[in-house]
Amino acid sequence: MDQLSAMSVFRRVVEAGSYSGAARALNISVASASKQVAALEERLGARLLHRTTRRLALTEAGREYYARCGRILDEVAEAEARVAEREAAVRGNLRVTAPFSFGLLHMSAPLTAYARAWPDVRVELLLNDRMVDLVEEGFDVALRMTAHPADTSLVAVKLARARRVLCAAPGYLKREGRPRRPADLAKHRCLINPGTFSPTTWLLRGPEGPLAVEVRATLSVNSSLSLRDAALAELGLVLMPEFVVAEELRDGRLEALLTTYEPEPLHIYALHPHGRFVPRRVRLFVDTLRAHFSGAAWRAR
Repeated sequence: MDQLSAMSVFRRVVEAGSYSGAARALNISVASASKQVAALEERLGARLLHRTTRRLALTEAGREYYARCGRILDEVAEAEARVAEREAAVRGNLRVTAPFSFGLLHMSAPLTAYARAWPDVRVELLLNDRMVDLVEEGFDVALRMTAHPADTSLVAVKLARARRVLCAAPGYLKREGRPRRPADLAKHRCLINPGTFSPTTWLLRGPEGPLAVEVRATLSVNSSLSLRDAALAELGLVLMPEFVVAEELRDGRLEALLTTYEPEPLHIYALHPHGRFVPRRVRLFVDTLRAHFSGAAWRAR
């Protein structure tokens, strides 16, 4: 008995719900399908399926074996596919989505490196602050900034930590005063991004531990770049990723506030759909992102 073949037939029988359905899918006879499952049961010394005139049902042993042999067959299929693909050229389409501001500021370098290394891949990057559905909309990879990825149906690869900073323009601080403690934030005009989680609750960690501060939103824009410009125009305080305002903080056009309190950081993830086998062009792109954002080349890290 070819055990892997018999395991494959058993899984198809379970998924099809019948020997005839499995036989059609595998292009074998019903008798052959039944014989292979029977041989598997004999080898294991356990009944895997209850057979009735109307349907098949897994036994307790069958349920456990089905789950385990499924994982084994998937591992074998992936191992074979990886070896076969290793010698194949990297080509095809790669669709990527990233937040608008982050994409403008930081995606050019890794995209250029990838395109030079794999010129036969057609790369499409869509910058969008909307939460896209990767599977429904046909994307291979999504870049997201979040404290924790919420979608457990996707593979999440952490690329980097994105520190956040609370800041304002010197002119605003001269006019409205400088907050000295977190409670003072409630008195100030605050600029928020409605696309973030709980945008009017700013999470800080200081000497007394974590704090959740409710703020008054006087301007709401779903673009970090627009919020940066609003802060530069002295419209209020803003809490945003440091990489968006690093230059403005260095040259003094914006000033960091409450520096003894650390805002909750974000993490940058590359997400891609689960699957028995991730295409090599996707794996290589994620590797390129990881190399770029984990290295010294990304100064805002």
